[in-house]
Amino acid sequence: MMTPVTCWRDFEQAGWESHVDPYHRFFGPICAELADPVLDAVHAERGSRLLDACCGPGYLTGTALRRGGMRGRAWASCAMS
Repeated sequence: MMTPVTCWRDFEQAGWESHVDPYHRFFGPICAELADPVLDAVHAERGSRLLDACCGPGYLTGTALRRGGMRGRAWASCAMS
């Protein structure tokens, strides 16, 4: 049964999945360049808890994980990752 919530979720997912390539081409280099300075600015370190909301494919989240010690969960569109 389609509810307003599932209808909106499906609409949002379909919309973002149709913009994957342009998103990566435009935002990818910008996000890759800004990830470390953003994490430094919030003093992200081992044991930190972070929220990367509306994070696209997770450029910032991936950088945080590579810096070590940060754990978390992520939901992402398969096409965006």
